[in-house]
Amino acid sequence: KDSNGFVWISSKEGVLRLADNGSKMNRLPYTSMNVVSVEVKQRDNRITAFTNQGEIFVYNQLTDRFDNFMNLADKIGPNGLYLAQIDFDRAGNMWLATSNGLFRVKDNEPEKVDRVAGALGDMVITADNKILTGGTGGIYTVDPSTMSVTIVSEVGTTFPTQLCPDTEMNRIWVGTM
Repeated sequence: KDSNGFVWISSKEGVLRLADNGSKMNRLPYTSMNVVSVEVKQRDNRITAFTNQGEIFVYNQLTDRFDNFMNLADKIGPNGLYLAQIDFDRAGNMWLATSNGLFRVKDNEPEKVDRVAGALGDMVITADNKILTGGTGGIYTVDPSTMSVTIVSEVGTTFPTQLCPDTEMNRIWVGTM
């Protein structure tokens, strides 16, 4: 639930907003016809939806709709692009885990984090505001304030698709494909 009491649910059709007194389907203004999946991310009253094809939409409370924010394929090229995850650090920067690597969005432009190699399957922001991401090149942490990259683990032939930091046990649970 967000601070207004809404629950946001994504589907290929769009994003469904559930409230105690009803619901509303928000259709997304796709430009790609090859959308396979849609996900929604809610952080600090910012509702963002994205497709696997790299289209990103931001919910506009004033107009009560999702507006185009960015088509990542237009910015970095469509060559096999798959947008796996988005998240926001404490400074409000958007981070993108893609089949083409890790990107930070700065001034509405994606910047590639060069030291994170390979296609990425997941990304989370940790309790200490580090970017934790994993894919074919390994599992990494990135400090968003210094952009320093640390390799946490090499993954060999496995592909991490789900990362879950466990701060109590000081470990990372990794789902693979």
